[in-house]
Amino acid sequence: MRQHLDRHVGLAHCVYRLDILPLCPARLRDLATHTVTPCAYFDHHPAPHSFFVTDPLGDLITSPNGIDEP
Repeated sequence: MRQHLDRHVGLAHCVYRLDILPLCPARLRDLATHTVTPCAYFDHHPAPHSFFVTDPLGDLITSPNGIDEP
């Protein structure tokens, strides 16, 4: 994203560039349940794959029996 100032008119113009990034080709296959979970990040991401990321706060909010309590 670049911004430049038009000195002739005195107005600021914004130039945006959008690009589509390819998704990560990694897949997590569970042989017992025959499920496939794709990685939701872009290709060549620096962090672990999205299926290895945990949500500790979400685990604390959710009750142990899987039913949300008021």
